[in-house]
Amino acid sequence: PSSSSIPHESQQEAPPPSQRDQQAIIQDQLDQIQNSYVAKKQREHGRPVWILYTTVGFEESSVLMVHEWMPRWCLERRLSCHHLGHYGMGHFENVTLDHVHAYCQATTTPSPSNNNNSNRIVVYLHNKGSHHFRNGTNHAWRRSLTAAATSEACITALSTA
Repeated sequence: PSSSSIPHESQQEAPPPSQRDQQAIIQDQLDQIQNSYVAKKQREHGRPVWILYTTVGFEESSVLMVHEWMPRWCLERRLSCHHLGHYGMGHFENVTLDHVHAYCQATTTPSPSNNNNSNRIVVYLHNKGSHHFRNGTNHAWRRSLTAAATSEACITALSTA
């Protein structure tokens, strides 16, 4: 075969992260959220920091995620987390984005509270790298996107839009 038909190392599919790696990724993102501008502002006003999340992948690790790990991790970080549903392998961001769209279209939402949605800011975050490690590239990308989406500049721009 010619050298052009052999995938370069960066193009080869990386093995999926271990369960320990997945836990570290999610805890790192929760730490970022806990220490973010948006969390600081919510707490200054006596409001909870809500994280509404979906799980995708193998059922057995998702059951542990939803019923054991996330409740403990969220409590430790003073975050109010609510699981929206689990989806098997083959589902992608669209299942979470469908929930985001439905939430934004609703005038009020019974969960997590009955407050009016029209004055809320919704930020979509992705735990990039929890399914595909890619030699740390996804780590830097995830941290940068989480920092940007929860920054003062982003929230202020959304608040004045």
